[in-house]
Amino acid sequence: MTESQPADDASDGPLTPGGAELSGVVRRPFTPRALVWNGEAFVDDVRAIEPALDILAADSWRSSHGAAAHFDLHCLRFEAGVARWALDAGLPIPSAREWASMRRAMIAAILTAHHDTHRDAGLETGQDLFPRIGWEMIGGHAGPVFVLRIRACPPMRDDTTLLWTGLTDPRLHPTVKGPDIERLGKLRGVAASRGCDDAILADPNRTVLEASTGSLVWWYEGKIALPAHRERVLPGVTETMVARRAASLGMQVVRANARTDDWGSGQGVWFLNSVQGISPVTRVVIGSRAMHLAPFVATAEWRHWWGSQFRPYSPSL
Repeated sequence: MTESQPADDASDGPLTPGGAELSGVVRRPFTPRALVWNGEAFVDDVRAIEPALDILAADSWRSSHGAAAHFDLHCLRFEAGVARWALDAGLPIPSAREWASMRRAMIAAILTAHHDTHRDAGLETGQDLFPRIGWEMIGGHAGPVFVLRIRACPPMRDDTTLLWTGLTDPRLHPTVKGPDIERLGKLRGVAASRGCDDAILADPNRTVLEASTGSLVWWYEGKIALPAHRERVLPGVTETMVARRAASLGMQVVRANARTDDWGSGQGVWFLNSVQGISPVTRVVIGSRAMHLAPFVATAEWRHWWGSQFRPYSPSL
């Protein structure tokens, strides 16, 4: 998601997040930014440069060519997470007008960052960014504040490899994004040490829930299956998009239980999130053995469709 002028993929065909690298061009690393909401705008605050002391709610997504895929769903999920914590803590919840004002300020800050990537790179297309809006406890503030962190986005990958660590899902708040980010980061670090992209989260019965940074869905008998234990799964934006499209195409969308060993006889497993989009799972490491999975036959077409979902930012939901 990158560019000072929003791309109109409706007229130019599906957007390919990330764009093509130009040979011989050296791009400067993007300098991460931490901006704090002051009630009117997101402004620089040196106290936000350090990692948050605590994250009560958060949401993040790929930002490419001044556009995002279903920015509205990310905002709604974040705002719901904030409302949940605020009610429990007896803190005020932003009004609809305040949320709208914050969304406009977020968009302005993100587009400014995109503009700077063009200027720094000297290209018409800068690099994709990875904004994260959080309700955080940071040094120097007595209570939680809204922090917009803008980072360089991880590159797109062709497929995903997963590790089953044998550990039970460590999250304390599985249906809210933010509070468990540090715990999940450690689990993903274990996966990386084993040469995998992500780690599988499962319940004590080894029933698959999701991955540490994305949703997991699988295909079998012409159906697409989503995990059954909704009370232990983060509502995924990309998962929602995929399920809606499958239903619109007349495909059966079901809730089901699965263990990793069940995947060997299926038609394909997908890792879904708002950075990688739809990524086919090609290998699952379980202990000392690796299980190789064949991709769903229509994966390429679905990935193309996901890229077409990017739209210029709009503050209205």
